[in-house]
Amino acid sequence: MEQRNDLVVCEGLTKIYGSIRALDSLSLTLERGRFIGLLGPNGSGKTTAIKLLNGLLQPTSGTVLIDGEKVNIKSPMEAMKHGIGMVHQEFMLIDGYDVINGASETGELNSSEFDVTFDNLCANGNIAVMIISSNRAIVRSSVNDNQVILMEFMNILFGDDRNQTEILQRSDNYVIQKQTDTRLSSEYMVLYGTLSNGNLILMRTAVESIRESAKISNQFLVYVGVLAIAISAIVTVFVSKRITTPISELTDISKRMTELDFDAKYVSKGHRKNEIDELGEHFNRLSCALESTISELKSANNELKQDIEKKTEIDEMRKEFLSNVSHELKTPLALIQAYSERLD
Repeated sequence: MEQRNDLVVCEGLTKIYGSIRALDSLSLTLERGRFIGLLGPNGSGKTTAIKLLNGLLQPTSGTVLIDGEKVNIKSPMEAMKHGIGMVHQEFMLIDGYDVINGASETGELNSSEFDVTFDNLCANGNIAVMIISSNRAIVRSSVNDNQVILMEFMNILFGDDRNQTEILQRSDNYVIQKQTDTRLSSEYMVLYGTLSNGNLILMRTAVESIRESAKISNQFLVYVGVLAIAISAIVTVFVSKRITTPISELTDISKRMTELDFDAKYVSKGHRKNEIDELGEHFNRLSCALESTISELKSANNELKQDIEKKTEIDEMRKEFLSNVSHELKTPLALIQAYSERLD
């Protein structure tokens, strides 16, 4: 069966908070094997779209298809089963507490304007939050099953044999601890304490999600590192080739010059001259100078050879002349010598 190229398809995704439309009819296709970036100003819905795909938020309308099948992602764990993970920007227990405590001081904790801030706070950090008044009434909660989180709150306050706890940080208003559920073999980071208005607060996030985020982040860094190394290697080969190729040409030219072949000339490949190009020009000038000098030497050598040949020819003519003259004078000299002897 042929694998679909469209990995994730969003059709008309919309998220509305009261009168605020955080995401309006998003249609997006994520193809297999590609890196996709979402760009836009603050409030354009980038984070909301990611949270909808990760199950941290539920869409008001719209559908999500994975490998062509319609899915309803209700939680991050379910998203992970479909291969979708989310790397959160930061660990937000303390920052979340500060935001909620600030809203309790100004009396905005129960206002509709704080709804978006509260939902974003819980979704950004994958945090479950419950705020309880002094009469045990639930003021705010980010989970659907309030009784479960309320029981967890009671177990933290009064202790539970199933949970092993390790206090990580303590202040006047809250305590942060690591909680291990031995029955489910799961770990949580828990913040519990009081707000400025006297309400109790419980914040909890799964350590597994933090680990999953770190794993995804590490994998991403590995991929980026490998890609950077590959690109660096390609750039290094390209740059080194641009350097070594002219040097190889100069080496070949110098070798041909040693064989008195001055026809090879260096030609610059770029518009901007560098040191190698200047060296190539100097090689060309040297080649021309050597060719001219050797040509002059050859001409002088030919002239000298001709002069030597002429001198040799003249010497031969002189020898021949003397030989002829001496032969012609032999007879008269013999007669004179005979007359001289008779006179004596």
